[in-house]
Amino acid sequence: MGTNAKRQKRSLIELFWVLLFIGAATAGVWYFLKWHSQEELLSLTFKNTDGSFSHELKLEVANSDATRRKGLMFRRELEPNTGMLFSFAEEKQQTLWMKNTYIPLDMIFIDSRNKVVGVLENVPILNEQIRKVDAPSKIVIEVAGGWTGQNHVKPGSEAQYVGRLSAGS
Repeated sequence: MGTNAKRQKRSLIELFWVLLFIGAATAGVWYFLKWHSQEELLSLTFKNTDGSFSHELKLEVANSDATRRKGLMFRRELEPNTGMLFSFAEEKQQTLWMKNTYIPLDMIFIDSRNKVVGVLENVPILNEQIRKVDAPSKIVIEVAGGWTGQNHVKPGSEAQYVGRLSAGS
C-alpha cells in the first residue's frame, strides 16, 4: 500500500471516530434535554362542579419573574392538553397580557385553596390589553383557546395536581 493510500485510510478511520463521537454527543444532549424538560412539567386535572373531570393537562411551570414575563410568547402552537402554569408568591388580583402571543388562549385563575375563581376564554392574540378577573388568585393557567369550554372548567372547579409545585418568587 502506498503512502497516499495509508493516509486516506487513516483519514477515513479518524473521520469515522469523529462522526461517531458527534453522534453520541448529540444523542446525549437530546436525551438530557428531553429528560430535563419532563422534570419541568406538572400534571393537573380539574374536578368540575358537576362531578366530571377534565382531560389531564401537562403544564410547563413559570415560577420566576423571567419565565412569567416570557410565558407563551412567540409560540405558534400548543400540543393538545398542554399549557403553562404561572405560579405567584402572593394571592392577589393577577394580571396578564397577550403581547407577542400567537395562540388564542383560555386563562384559568385559581386561588390558594385550588378553586377556580375565574376563567377568560379565547383571549385575543397579539395585544397588550391587561387581562384579569375580579377575584384574587395565586395560580393562572394558560391553555389553548376553547379548552375550558370543552372540559367544563369554570369557577368552582377544583384543580388537582399530580406532582409538586414550588412557591413563586
